[in-house]
Amino acid sequence: CKGCGSTSVKILPIMQPEAEENSSDTVVVLTITGAPTYEMHQESARYIVTADSDTATLFGCLGNLAELKAQGVDTLVFRTKSRETALDIDTMLSLGTEDTIFTLTHSGSSATLTVGGVEHNELL
Repeated sequence: CKGCGSTSVKILPIMQPEAEENSSDTVVVLTITGAPTYEMHQESARYIVTADSDTATLFGCLGNLAELKAQGVDTLVFRTKSRETALDIDTMLSLGTEDTIFTLTHSGSSATLTVGGVEHNELL
C-alpha cells in the first residue's frame, strides 16, 4: 500500500515468498507449520504473521529477525485464532547468533518460545 507502507503476501505453508525482479528488498524467510494458509505483512515497525489456525508454529533464525530489523521492524507479531504474541526483535537478537533457530508455537490460547533449543517463555 503506497499510503501506509504495508505489504501483504498470502502463501501456503512451507512455500516461501519470492523476490520480485528489480526489487531491492531482502526477502525474509519465516516458516509456518500447522496452518492451512497464512499471511505476512509489515505495518510500520511491526511485522505481522497471521495463521488461519488455532494451533500453528512460526520458526526461523535470528538472522531473519536481523533482516527485519534492518528494514525498520522492531516487533514480530504472531497471530492465530486464539492467541497473539508480540516479540521485541532486539531482545530476541540478544539471545544468540544469526544462525540460532527460534520456534514460537501457539496451541489454542497457550504459547511457547524456544531460542537455540532453550525455552524463553518469559518473553511471551
